[in-house]
Amino acid sequence: MKLLDVLMTAAMASLNLPLLEEAWLPFQVLALVGLAWNLAVFWWLAPRLFADAWFERGLADFGQGTGVTATGLLLLRMADPYGRSA
Repeated sequence: MKLLDVLMTAAMASLNLPLLEEAWLPFQVLALVGLAWNLAVFWWLAPRLFADAWFERGLADFGQGTGVTATGLLLLRMADPYGRSA
């Protein structure tokens, strides 16, 4: 098994579902606000910060901004599999 698979499995296994069920409304609001912020930064700020290869670098930052560095690296690998934008 790859390290990313272990990381994702451990994250899913550590969820406390009863606690999440009790506080679903604040969790939902925070999740939507966080998603809106990350999308706004990706579409508005990334093209202005990164002169070249803004999409690939913005994807990596989007993934890391959502709280999962592994997701950011995975998105970067999907957008630029040969590492040409580095």
